[in-house]
Amino acid sequence: MSLTVKDIIDYTRSSVLDDTDSQKYLWENAELIFLLNRAYNEIFKLYGRKDQTTTAIVQIALLSNLGYYAIDSRILKIDSARLSTNTDYGALQRELESRLDAIVSDWRSLTGTPTKYCPGAYSNYLTVYPKFDATAEYVGSSDISFDSATKTISQTDGDFSDLTAGDQVVVTGSGVTANNTTFTVATVGTDSFTVSETVTDASNTSATIRKVRDTLLLSATVLPSSRFSTDDYDNATEITELRDDHIEGLTDGIAKRAFLKPDTYAYFPQKAEYHRGLFEEFKRQVKRDIILLHKPDHTRVIRSGTGIGY
Repeated sequence: MSLTVKDIIDYTRSSVLDDTDSQKYLWENAELIFLLNRAYNEIFKLYGRKDQTTTAIVQIALLSNLGYYAIDSRILKIDSARLSTNTDYGALQRELESRLDAIVSDWRSLTGTPTKYCPGAYSNYLTVYPKFDATAEYVGSSDISFDSATKTISQTDGDFSDLTAGDQVVVTGSGVTANNTTFTVATVGTDSFTVSETVTDASNTSATIRKVRDTLLLSATVLPSSRFSTDDYDNATEITELRDDHIEGLTDGIAKRAFLKPDTYAYFPQKAEYHRGLFEEFKRQVKRDIILLHKPDHTRVIRSGTGIGY
């Protein structure tokens, strides 16, 4: 059975921090769990965990006439990207926006099926080139309404003929948070369509409706799927995304920061430095373990700083 959050916090408190008087703890559980998350992320980054399956992290709906998209904050690096529907295009080419600026005039306005992606558009966003055209993009001007009784979205003098049952559309700017989401088209009329999901009543909004034209499927290096909380301590949640022997060293990762707490009875910079050294050595061992795990049968080159042929 894997070690739990409670195991690590309790052991750190009793054997590393010598903080066992529950009536006057120097560090609250919330503090130690915050430090656990920081240490855990340090170890986790050494793993370089790949994800191709977690929908919320590695799938991005590509919309009509939109070239930039938010990247999940858990993504450390995008390793590759491909389209879900337009599979004949193969993997999209990774590109720099600065290079596109240099070689393609006004590339942000060009339309077609995306063939390139730029992961560094701006903080936590990527761009695609070219973007899909404006087919099935409906921009409201105080004329798009939502009817909860009939699950209908309508636009005065609108034309939704580009939609068909089963399409997905993304609504933004409706002024109602519940309506700013993804809907599945059920039936289509001329100036209205119904959806499968619940809508919230709203009249004459300036919402924008865009059809999902394809899905960008990422292969990414990611952070842990979630952060630990005090609930994980109370429920003795197992730590499952690291090997057990790679969990044990988290105690020093917690202590190296805990002993820098600006408190008369908790501030010990010498102890902090001591545990920092232990944690750095532990990280080197974790890195060696990972290299050995993935080491090919035939040794080729000595990896710098490890002494291990790879």
